[in-house]
Amino acid sequence: MKKAQPGFTLAELLVVVAILGILTAVSIPLYNGLTEASKEKTDNNYVAVVKTAYMAEYDSFDETLKEADSFAGSTQYYDLANHEFYTVRTGIKAYGQGTAAGEVSESHVGKIIACTYEDGEVQATWTSAMLATVEDESSNLLLKTTQDLIDDYIAMKMQKNNVIDSGNTSSARTQTVMDEIKKTFPDTTFTAWRVTKETDNDSAYTITVTDVDINSLTADGKLKVKVIRYNPSKNTYTAAYILLVQLTDTNGNKYNALNINSDLKGVSKWEELPNQTDATKASYNATVNIYNKAADTK
Repeated sequence: MKKAQPGFTLAELLVVVAILGILTAVSIPLYNGLTEASKEKTDNNYVAVVKTAYMAEYDSFDETLKEADSFAGSTQYYDLANHEFYTVRTGIKAYGQGTAAGEVSESHVGKIIACTYEDGEVQATWTSAMLATVEDESSNLLLKTTQDLIDDYIAMKMQKNNVIDSGNTSSARTQTVMDEIKKTFPDTTFTAWRVTKETDNDSAYTITVTDVDINSLTADGKLKVKVIRYNPSKNTYTAAYILLVQLTDTNGNKYNALNINSDLKGVSKWEELPNQTDATKASYNATVNIYNKAADTK
């Protein structure tokens, strides 16, 4: 008769399984944390490299100050693939890696680095590579957001001059619109918007958006920023340049805003981008494509 071979009891096996479960629970977050830290470090290295490249480019214009002023006077976008700076983002592939799950709660995925030159220093910020088109135009952000908010627009008393600004954080109305935009289009790259009751346009509640980082710009009374304006009463989209202004909220905080009011007709602050027709204005995607090809500022 063969002697029984020694083995593990059920209790011992359960202990081993429990230990493996604990090790897995500990190791996965640790691995994810290390991965995110690596991505953030890569992004930080990109910023350092781009700043150095910017100054090298700027210094190369020493003998031609006019070119240097022109270079520094516009937002410059860095193309990592070609190691070149451009004033428009069209064709630049995103290279940001860090996500909101990292130590810095800001996602750089789908973004590139934009540089400005202020007071002798390079300012480098992450910005979206370009505004994305949508597969189903009937469910685009501007249309759905405007429809969902229309009752709120009517019920709430608009701020001074019949507008609600994204930069006015002192107003609960601002947060209402912000929440609706995020709910409707969680992956939006819009950085600023303004809701306007346009009395010269059948009192339509229009919404104007941009993915340009207007907070990094100086509102000098001349600078214009590219935007897309959606008019729900006509169901049209218009890409244009609009004057950037600095305002003060009720708490005394200054912020930059898109100067869209009720008096756009014949006003120099509003400048439509070229190559727009009734057909393009009826299409969100066509308007986005025109918008993406334009320089961020003018």
